[in-house]
Amino acid sequence: MRTVDTLPHQVREDEYVRIPMSDGTRLAARIWRPVESEEAPVPAILEFIPYRRRDLTAQRDSIHHPYMAGHGYVCARVDLRGTGDSEGVLEDEYLEQELSDAEDTLAWLADQPWCDGNTAMMGISWGGFNALQVAARRPRSLGAIVTASSTDDRYSDDVHYMGGCLLADNLSWASTMFAYNSSPPDPELVDAQLDALNLNDETPLAQRYVTWMSGVFSGDFGQTIQGGDVSDQMLMKAGVTLRLIVVATLIGSFMGIAIGAYAAIRQYRAFDKAATGASFFVLSIPTVVIAIVIQVAAVAVNETLGVQFFRYSGEYTAGFEGAWWEMLVNRVYHAILPTLVLALALFATFARYQRNMMLDVLGSDFVRTAMAKGLTRRKALFKHALRTAMIPTITYFTFTFGMLVSGATFTEKIYAWQGMGAWLIDSIARQDVHVVAAVSFFMAVTIMVASLLSDILYAWLDPRVRV
Repeated sequence: MRTVDTLPHQVREDEYVRIPMSDGTRLAARIWRPVESEEAPVPAILEFIPYRRRDLTAQRDSIHHPYMAGHGYVCARVDLRGTGDSEGVLEDEYLEQELSDAEDTLAWLADQPWCDGNTAMMGISWGGFNALQVAARRPRSLGAIVTASSTDDRYSDDVHYMGGCLLADNLSWASTMFAYNSSPPDPELVDAQLDALNLNDETPLAQRYVTWMSGVFSGDFGQTIQGGDVSDQMLMKAGVTLRLIVVATLIGSFMGIAIGAYAAIRQYRAFDKAATGASFFVLSIPTVVIAIVIQVAAVAVNETLGVQFFRYSGEYTAGFEGAWWEMLVNRVYHAILPTLVLALALFATFARYQRNMMLDVLGSDFVRTAMAKGLTRRKALFKHALRTAMIPTITYFTFTFGMLVSGATFTEKIYAWQGMGAWLIDSIARQDVHVVAAVSFFMAVTIMVASLLSDILYAWLDPRVRV
């Protein structure tokens, strides 16, 4: 046997690299490449397996991959999703998710400055099987595969299946994979990532809070657990939420005040009874239920008519192209149902409150005095009674706005709007602390702004509080 102790190229090793997938999940990689590849890009070879690159295959990898890198190739050893130090969950072998992740990884490798855009895959057994299946999908950059102990006919000539029969070794194999995947990620890497995110519980809480607050004062809310910038995403998603709740607030409050005031004027008559019944009915149903019921009703209407009359998913039609005004109309069309959901909740609250406030002032002396001076009943009611009755309602506005913001959280998720509310729910599920803190900050600021606006409107309606 010949021992090789020199290689044509000096090798650089990047021991811990995160490769982002299209859904935001990051896979852990160990990459070897020629030192001069930054100036002279070379092809990249991928080995894509679930066997924990930091310990289980570390010794083997440290022999094979540097050898190939020393002969002029980039070599990437990547843990599958949900294995080793990669994020996500591994549910089975060779699923669509695994093959899609392999394509994302190849695309990422081809796009790096040290790669010339050409990629290959290699592997034995599992790595050979997925290399064959990925090659059948013909990724743009993939030019070659090298496989061993693998086949393209899994159910006739596989280590786990022979002649279509499931072999008994699956029991031991399942136990082995369960043991592999039950092992925790490398603590050293976990601590390093937590330190980078300012989330390491070994760092004193006060110190972490000061670090976070100093970033907030400079407009930096930290990073998501996927490595993205929270502040940049927050600006985009805040615009989505504000468009929804501002329009819903204007529509819902205007309808509620107008209907509540008119119901008070028509006390105990048909309109008052209908408005009261509708308000109590809406108030008794949680916003999330209203959102689902309206969405189900929209689906039923569309099926009955045979056309997509109502749009109930997304902010706009995917792939839609057109002039700016056509895009605007498309967005407005998609906004109708979620805006209606939020406006209904606000309408019911304001209608009940405004009716009660209007009843308190209808018999007041200043209203009778205004009519005694010659004003018509309509002018007296709308110029004097309604303006006075709106003062407590405007004060109540701040509290209802907070309720609207919380209602938008579920409405956005149900109608697939990528705003702050849907982002909050997704981040709680992922335990993404910085995002949850940023969304909470945004909600607090919007309620404070609503409170300031309430004070301004109060001063406009009631000259007695002006300085």
